[in-house]
Amino acid sequence: MSQTVSTQPVGSTRRFGPSVRAVLVATGLVVAAVLLSVVVGVAVVLPLIFGGFEATSGVVLVASLFATQLSFAVVGLLYLWRRDWSVSFAAPTRRDLTWVVGGVVATVVAAIGLLALSEFLGIEPVESVVEAPVLANPTLLLLLAGLSLVLVAPVEEFLFRGVVQGRLRRSLGAPAAIGVASLLFASIHLLNLVAVGVGAIVMVAVIFVVGAVLGVAYERTENLLVPILIHGAYNTTLFVISYVSLGGF
Repeated sequence: MSQTVSTQPVGSTRRFGPSVRAVLVATGLVVAAVLLSVVVGVAVVLPLIFGGFEATSGVVLVASLFATQLSFAVVGLLYLWRRDWSVSFAAPTRRDLTWVVGGVVATVVAAIGLLALSEFLGIEPVESVVEAPVLANPTLLLLLAGLSLVLVAPVEEFLFRGVVQGRLRRSLGAPAAIGVASLLFASIHLLNLVAVGVGAIVMVAVIFVVGAVLGVAYERTENLLVPILIHGAYNTTLFVISYVSLGGF
């Protein structure tokens, strides 16, 4: 009588189920992207500061933005390359454009509504790292609006919807994947705040809702260009509103 004896050590078996592993991988991707952005950001920003630029200047802000987006893109691309995966991207159909319009309206209304509610409740808004540079030079808001369309939205949607949400969907299904990806998406924006408090919680809630809309749009259209367009238009709308409120145009 023959017996098959496993030679695999007990300690080397997988300790987590597919769902937990998916969340750990997704979180790890985001942490890796943030850590890389810190390293690249320091390498880019320090020479500028030593060269005489203020840490709160527009030049440093834009340089940091490029460093962050480059890092996010690298981490996402490396993961897809290692896994031999791809993301769904195509020219938008009429149905896709309907989702874009609806998504932009939903995100802008949700953001303005939540911020108005927090103001009504007496919650002080928290300052972001963008505030000082744009107060010194409001036209910087228009540059940020343009960069949102061509850089920020494409890269962040690629990482958070295409890679992170895509990885989560394989194990958790679409609804849970949208929720976890939106939470991770919102959490990284805490790094843009100069202080924490109730106002920071409100900001995270706003970005979570925006992320959820982006996630739903991606799942329903299966086209990454749709959340990219929504994200870019949402950011641009808020930047233009801020510019006008500061006396622009």
